[in-house]
Amino acid sequence: IPWKTLPKVPAHHGYILKNYPKDILMPGERCPIVVRSKGIHNLTTLERFKLVDALKNNVLTIQYIPTDACKSLT
Repeated sequence: IPWKTLPKVPAHHGYILKNYPKDILMPGERCPIVVRSKGIHNLTTLERFKLVDALKNNVLTIQYIPTDACKSLT
Protein backbone atom coordinates (compact mmCIF):
# COMPACT_ATOMS: atom_id res chain seq x y z
CA ILE A 1 0.00 0.00 0.00
CA PRO A 2 1.47 3.39 -0.89
CA TRP A 3 2.11 5.52 2.20
CA LYS A 4 -0.08 8.40 1.02
CA THR A 5 -3.15 6.18 0.68
CA LEU A 6 -2.60 4.16 3.87
CA PRO A 7 -5.55 5.63 5.85
CA LYS A 8 -7.96 5.28 2.92
CA VAL A 9 -7.68 1.50 2.58
CA PRO A 10 -8.71 0.56 6.14
CA ALA A 11 -11.28 3.41 6.21
CA HIS A 12 -12.95 1.91 3.15
CA HIS A 13 -13.53 -1.22 5.25
CA GLY A 14 -14.62 0.61 8.41
CA TYR A 15 -11.29 0.91 10.25
CA ILE A 16 -9.36 3.94 11.52
CA LEU A 17 -5.83 4.57 12.76
CA LYS A 18 -6.17 5.37 16.47
CA ASN A 19 -3.61 7.30 18.55
CA TYR A 20 -1.43 8.33 15.61
CA PRO A 21 1.60 10.14 17.11
CA LYS A 22 1.22 13.91 17.40
CA ASP A 23 3.37 16.20 15.29
CA ILE A 24 4.04 13.52 12.67
CA LEU A 25 2.63 13.96 9.18
CA MET A 26 -0.27 11.64 8.51
CA PRO A 27 0.00 9.57 5.35
CA GLY A 28 -1.17 11.77 2.49
CA GLU A 29 -0.44 15.07 4.27
CA ARG A 30 1.93 17.34 2.39
CA CYS A 31 5.19 18.42 3.97
CA PRO A 32 5.27 22.23 3.87
CA ILE A 33 8.98 22.40 3.01
CA VAL A 34 9.02 19.69 0.32
CA VAL A 35 7.81 20.53 -3.18
CA ARG A 36 7.29 16.94 -4.30
CA SER A 37 6.00 14.40 -1.78
CA LYS A 38 8.17 11.35 -1.24
CA GLY A 39 5.76 9.44 0.97
CA ILE A 40 7.16 8.15 4.23
CA HIS A 41 10.55 9.55 3.23
CA ASN A 42 9.17 13.01 4.11
CA LEU A 43 9.37 11.98 7.77
CA THR A 44 12.57 12.70 9.65
CA THR A 45 14.48 9.82 11.20
CA LEU A 46 13.19 10.81 14.65
CA GLU A 47 9.60 10.86 13.37
CA ARG A 48 10.06 7.39 11.89
CA PHE A 49 11.41 6.11 15.20
CA LYS A 50 8.38 7.61 17.01
CA LEU A 51 6.06 5.92 14.53
CA VAL A 52 7.78 2.55 14.89
CA ASP A 53 7.78 2.90 18.68
CA ALA A 54 4.03 3.63 18.67
CA LEU A 55 3.42 0.50 16.60
CA LYS A 56 5.71 -1.74 18.69
CA ASN A 57 4.14 -0.59 21.96
CA ASN A 58 0.55 -0.93 20.68
CA VAL A 59 -0.09 2.79 21.09
CA LEU A 60 -0.96 3.22 17.41
CA THR A 61 -3.70 0.73 16.67
CA ILE A 62 -6.32 0.04 14.03
CA GLN A 63 -9.87 0.20 15.35
CA TYR A 64 -13.07 -0.99 13.73
CA ILE A 65 -15.83 1.61 13.54
CA PRO A 66 -19.39 0.30 13.13
CA THR A 67 -21.18 1.42 9.98
CA ASP A 68 -23.44 3.91 11.79
CA ALA A 69 -20.45 5.60 13.44
CA CYS A 70 -18.63 5.78 10.08
CA LYS A 71 -21.49 7.79 8.61
CA SER A 72 -21.17 10.40 11.38
CA LEU A 73 -17.44 10.84 10.59
CA THR A 74 -18.09 11.96 7.01
